[in-house]
Amino acid sequence: MKLHLVGTRPRPWHHFGAVHARGVAFAPDGMLLEGAVLAAHLDGPAETFVERIATLDGTFAAVHAGETVLAAVDRIRSMPLFYGCDAEGTWHLSDDARHIADVADARLDDALAVAEFMVQNATTGPTTLSTSVRQIQAGEAVRFSDAEVTGTRYYRYGDASLIDASEEELVEEGARLFERAFDRMLASMQGRPIVVPLSAGIDSRLIAAMCVRGGRTDALAMCYGRERSFEAQSSRRVAEALGLKWAFIPYSNRQWADWFWRDGFQTFRRNATGLTGIEHEQDWPAVLTLRERGLPDDAAFVPGHSGNFISGSLYAVEPLDYEHDPVEWLWRKYYAEWSTQGLSPQLVARLRDRIAERIEDTANPLEAFSKFGWQERQAKMIVNSIRVYEYHGFDWRLPLWLDGGVLDFWSRIPVEHRRGRTLYCRVVRRLVGDDIYNLPSTLRRESPVTGKIRRLTDRDAGRYGIWLGPHPLSAALRTRVHDLVAEHTLAHPIVGPVAEAVVRPIADRPVPWATINGLLALSELNDLTNEGGRLYLGGGGV
Repeated sequence: MKLHLVGTRPRPWHHFGAVHARGVAFAPDGMLLEGAVLAAHLDGPAETFVERIATLDGTFAAVHAGETVLAAVDRIRSMPLFYGCDAEGTWHLSDDARHIADVADARLDDALAVAEFMVQNATTGPTTLSTSVRQIQAGEAVRFSDAEVTGTRYYRYGDASLIDASEEELVEEGARLFERAFDRMLASMQGRPIVVPLSAGIDSRLIAAMCVRGGRTDALAMCYGRERSFEAQSSRRVAEALGLKWAFIPYSNRQWADWFWRDGFQTFRRNATGLTGIEHEQDWPAVLTLRERGLPDDAAFVPGHSGNFISGSLYAVEPLDYEHDPVEWLWRKYYAEWSTQGLSPQLVARLRDRIAERIEDTANPLEAFSKFGWQERQAKMIVNSIRVYEYHGFDWRLPLWLDGGVLDFWSRIPVEHRRGRTLYCRVVRRLVGDDIYNLPSTLRRESPVTGKIRRLTDRDAGRYGIWLGPHPLSAALRTRVHDLVAEHTLAHPIVGPVAEAVVRPIADRPVPWATINGLLALSELNDLTNEGGRLYLGGGGV
């Protein structure tokens, strides 16, 4: 077994005995474990390594490199680990997916994973975009032997029974657990500078307010985008009310054109996916700007992942007809990110079968929905956004995932208290106070016509900092025209060639990214011909 543990500056690997470890964890007695102390805590017989891992709270990764090699990631896979075989059959384990792809001569040969990646922004299960590269899943420990790799889930979100308590009791317990989680988070910071990405939503308000409650009034609130957007205005009001310094980084199309073609940005885009989940581009310029403005190297970012998930905002306010069919529920919730009209019926069937495989051990539809959201959406796609902090050399904390007690509590809340985030909102109001909680998060109500125009022209993309090219309006409209004609062609195949002739001059013009249907078509062709394309790795090509 060969290890390749590189580690970025804010998250280096530490070694003690047979164990390599990185990250921040808390022992059952609340003791902070970091660096070599974490590795020493996990050192011991290989037979009990997984048991020791299961007792920890925190965000970390660890490898036991004795006679038997074992590796594990935390409950949310915040620090991914990848593995694969070389041509001689030797296993390789690394925190760098590109390294495994290199030693395994990986090719883009998993068409179903590519389809998942493009439709719901991440692959599922242990798969990556290549059959030669695998990953350790959230809450999993893996044992390597000459003959096989065996995975053990030491944690699954939502496995415990529901809590039977009054709403008032739930509010009290939820507030207590959040207070403990933030106390732990602030203790782990050991006085280092804190940056809170403050969109002024309920989750980021909670983070900012709890930093202030914990005595960190020196925390920096960060916001970016369009200066007149409601997010920027709301963020500034919340920061002022809390007495926090507010840093705003303005975005414009001209600036994006400069940022986008920087070597650093393209390197980040290539490396941040881990062959698993999309890279999050919108924070990259803001973090770069803060660094250029003199943000200390030891600063740590504290985002609000994943309050919307644990609180239940993903549940509809009213029961839905397909709640009793978890596959349909998950398909509509997560696989509608992009238009699926270009998918063949066979590929749709295979994707739905893959969803069923991921939830096959869960009979309750609500549990299936929660577990899929935890292990496939949050762990693979949402939390992957922290790679941008690491790229710029900064540390991070995920306070809402740091404490196992918080996760156990919210996963056991009955659904009637999760719908509409009712219980979560009450807990947050208790912690942040009415003045902060009641600050408006929007400047004005939007008319239906304005909303349609904004969606048609992708104005949200511009506001959140997603680059649509030097001519964003025309790029958005070209994409919409192409989708409209494609839909019309599918509905009326007789006029298909005419419609294609009309749209081709528009659709073939350069756009910042290929259309989803084109990428999926390439994926299906690759599947039929068994001719995999070369992965884009550093200096490589497609």
